[in-house]
Amino acid sequence: LKLRGVWTFSAFVRDITEHKRAMEALRESEASLAEAQRIAHLGNWDWDIAQNKLRWSHEIFSIFGIREELFGATHEAFINSVHPDDRDLVQKAVDEALAGGKRYNIDHRVVRPDGDIRVVLEQGEVFFGGAYGPVRMVGTVQDITGQRSLQAQLLQSQKMEAIGQLAGGVAHDFNNLLTIISGYGQLLLENDKLEEPMRDHTKEILKASERAASLTRQLLAFSRRQVLAPQVLDLNAVVGNVDKMLRRLIGEDIDLVTELNPGLGRVKADPGQIEQVIMNLAVNARDAMPGGGKLTLETANADLDETYSRTHFPTLPGAYVMLAVSDSGVGMDAATQAHMFEPFFTTKEQGKGTGLGLATVYGIVKQSRGYIWVYSEPGHGSTFKIYLPRVEAEIMESRSDETPLVVHRASEVVLVVEDETAVRSLVKEVLTSNGYTVLEASRGDEALSICERHKGPIHLMVTDVIMPQMSGRELATLVASLRPDTRVLFMSGYTNEGIVHQGELERDTAFLQKPFSPKSLARKVREVLDDSPKDKTPAA
Repeated sequence: LKLRGVWTFSAFVRDITEHKRAMEALRESEASLAEAQRIAHLGNWDWDIAQNKLRWSHEIFSIFGIREELFGATHEAFINSVHPDDRDLVQKAVDEALAGGKRYNIDHRVVRPDGDIRVVLEQGEVFFGGAYGPVRMVGTVQDITGQRSLQAQLLQSQKMEAIGQLAGGVAHDFNNLLTIISGYGQLLLENDKLEEPMRDHTKEILKASERAASLTRQLLAFSRRQVLAPQVLDLNAVVGNVDKMLRRLIGEDIDLVTELNPGLGRVKADPGQIEQVIMNLAVNARDAMPGGGKLTLETANADLDETYSRTHFPTLPGAYVMLAVSDSGVGMDAATQAHMFEPFFTTKEQGKGTGLGLATVYGIVKQSRGYIWVYSEPGHGSTFKIYLPRVEAEIMESRSDETPLVVHRASEVVLVVEDETAVRSLVKEVLTSNGYTVLEASRGDEALSICERHKGPIHLMVTDVIMPQMSGRELATLVASLRPDTRVLFMSGYTNEGIVHQGELERDTAFLQKPFSPKSLARKVREVLDDSPKDKTPAA
């Protein structure tokens, strides 16, 4: 500036330190908010209703999978991102909020450009401008896909547990009936005076009872109430054992491929039950490929981490061995997958299946402390992945439990405790016919009274596991204090934690699964009585 011929300089100085600090704090706050929104999968939006301009935060674009520069920034553009089946529901919720000033709160699905479907929770509030009506609406969007998935898995797990308890209870009662039917039927066949056609009729009754027993065994497998004989296994060897049988089972129009990891870890499981799992999954795959296809059996080591565990409830992190069974069949939709492990659920036409194959698989895997997950889409086949805990123990050679039946007259005293009258009568008749002296009790307190009153020895107590008032386990403990030399044989159509842990019998526990035949009963009683005591306490 030139004043009176002289150049002068004039300036104003203002201290903006606090302003700089405030701006820096604002930037840090915005960055923290953005980071918190990213971690929580939470974004915010602002809709100028009058001008129909919609502003999304960066996190919403990330959730919806939309590039910001391609977004139309209108309410209609948002509606187009909503899953087609949910659009009317979302629009109705928006209209109700605009009309009545209600808070906007709804969860719905969105379809990302890549086809991925996410579940989001939207919340919002409407602001009104007096006579102008609603002028602005603001709110948040949160991706809750993971939470919803975990909720669905938890509900499914709880449902399967409830169904399992029901199935186990049904199997227990039914096995009592089958013990009576098959037991007396076999006693009839052993009668030389039974003539035709009654002999053939009795054989048909026994065939039907055996089919019914097979169904109850599958129910027990599903409900995780069967007794297992686990041993350290190489899953590759198990797959190799069933390979030839599988090739005959699935037919020539299906290509069977095995991809077995040579460095596979070991697992502890019942080999017969794992073979059953493979067979059931193979049959299921065969039926899903009526026109032929490819069936693949794969093994691998798997280390499941916390991330996998969080998205696959109730899987625990750790070292596992994976067995995968994949097919190129018709696949399954989400509705079918939600029910596929339930007993008697089947998509096959009537008479083509019982609906117990996959239920049995589920129960065996769970009782083996493993997990099973399914990946399937209509038209793209299915893959069942089974994870069994990896163990470091050495593989032991299995021994056959088959022993020839030695028939001879017995002389011991046996106490039979069974609340089902017909079963108790059958056991008494079988044992009496083999020479045993039989004492009877329908309840635990009756059995204890007999133990106190009977003058001579009681060599063996045969007791049901599940009885009213007092369980077989509790009874055995009390009998041990009264008669320490009395041995115990448990019998049941339904095992529980009273005598088994994780499906394995407690050490030195003698057990007979219902339904049983007269011969198997006689064999087991003789086996328990002839077993050397070796300073053992009675099984309990």
